[in-house]
Amino acid sequence: MTVISIKIAGAFASALMLTACGGGGGGGSDTAITPGSPFALVVAGVSAERGTNLYYVQLEEEFEAAIDDTDLPYQVPTTLPTAGSANYLGMMELTALLPDRQADLRGEMSLDVAFADDTISGSVYDMVIEEDDGITSVVTPASGTLAIANGTIDRTVDISTDYAFEADVFGTISADGDSAEVDATMFGNFFEDQTYVRGDVFGTVTNVDGTLPLDDGDFFGAQN
Repeated sequence: MTVISIKIAGAFASALMLTACGGGGGGGSDTAITPGSPFALVVAGVSAERGTNLYYVQLEEEFEAAIDDTDLPYQVPTTLPTAGSANYLGMMELTALLPDRQADLRGEMSLDVAFADDTISGSVYDMVIEEDDGITSVVTPASGTLAIANGTIDRTVDISTDYAFEADVFGTISADGDSAEVDATMFGNFFEDQTYVRGDVFGTVTNVDGTLPLDDGDFFGAQN
C-alpha cells in the first residue's frame, strides 16, 4: 500500500489522506428499485455490482444514451405538474481536475421533487473515489452522505440560458479516520415529461490544508 500525502493538489484522495488500494468500492444501496420504473429500465443495461465504481461508470453511460439533451429538448418548467411528487434515483459525480491527474467522487443519488411547492431535497451515498493519472487508476471507498437541500424549481426561467432548478449539496466524506467537507450547488433540468433529471454540479472540497475547486461535476436521475 502507498499512503497518498496530504496536499492541496491531491484532490479528494489527498484531502482525505486516503490509503491507495484497488477494488471497486462500497456495497450496494438499500434503496429499492421499483420494477418497471424509468430508473429500472435505465439500470437494466448495467452489469456491474451496485455501489461500485464500475457500476457508476456504466450507469452514466446508460443515462447518456437515455437522455437526449441535444438541441435544447429540456422540458419547459411551466409544463411541470403543480401537484404531487416524484422520487428520482440516479448518480452524482464530482470532479477535481489536477495538473497530473483527475479525481472523481461518485455516488448514488436519491432526489425527491415536490411539484406542489416546487421544492427539492435528497442525498448522495455509497460513494467511491477514483484517481486516474492516465496510466493507472486507483479506486477507494468513501464513507459519509452528502445532503441535497434548499432546492427550488423556477417555473419562470428561460431554459435556453438557465437551469430549471438548483439545490445545495453539502456534507462530510471520510476515509481512514480523516475527513473533508463538500460545499457545492447542483443545477438541473427536467426531460421527457419529467421522466428524467440531468444537470451540473460546482463547488469546493475543504480539509485542514485548504480548499479545492470541484469542476465538471454532473448528475443524472430517472423516476423510481
